[in-house]
Amino acid sequence: MHEFHRQRLRERYLKCGFESFADHELLEMLLGYAIPRKDTNAIAHDLLKRFGTLRRVLLAELPELLAVDGMGEASAICLKLHLEMLRRALQDDTKNQVRYDSVIKLAKFLCPQFICATHEMVYAMLLDNGMRLLECFKVTDGIINAAEVSVRRIAERAYHMHAANVVLAHNHPGGLAVPSAQDIEFTDCLNESLRTLGIVLVEHFVIVNERFAPIMRQNATTMHSAPQLDRANDGFYERFYEGAEEGTLDQFSI
Repeated sequence: MHEFHRQRLRERYLKCGFESFADHELLEMLLGYAIPRKDTNAIAHDLLKRFGTLRRVLLAELPELLAVDGMGEASAICLKLHLEMLRRALQDDTKNQVRYDSVIKLAKFLCPQFICATHEMVYAMLLDNGMRLLECFKVTDGIINAAEVSVRRIAERAYHMHAANVVLAHNHPGGLAVPSAQDIEFTDCLNESLRTLGIVLVEHFVIVNERFAPIMRQNATTMHSAPQLDRANDGFYERFYEGAEEGTLDQFSI
């Protein structure tokens, strides 16, 4: 019976596309590929009832998804897989196109990485010498106190990707977008490690929702090196911080 219903959903898509599908029907069809012998309609309704919106379902943590009746490991991973594919697809749209040569451009890219995060995470952007994105990856989950491990991982990945410049970001869930003494110490350590490889740490952000604080701006004379650029970079940092005086974005989206 379930297979007949799923076949009807597939035929409906082939005939009309997904535009006519309700959110629960999209979830139901997706979960059907991970749960082949169970009615996924009820599970889809329960997910939306618990989390409120399709976006919040995709952003939910694995333990939260597994707490919904009928959700197993395979179906929860299926949802997280689609979220990760969405993130990467959106990053693909900007690779080799946008020059991330301002704090505002970087903040608009980085802030969505921390949407609904309930724990501290660290992300690194690797950029070429035109400040174009090569890769954005999660360095670690949890607090940034594992400095030696995190520095080594970032440096090795940047070197492997032939990055010329690096931008780092981490969040303070439930806190303020204000760098701690530990944040500054870690930034200085990473900065020196990357310099030995000929790679520039352009900036390190503390992010809380739509607010951000560029750590290195406060110590520009001692921390900053000029980014490796394929164009003239005189006065790079004067232009780099334009429009970021308040450290707040009006809006951003995944």
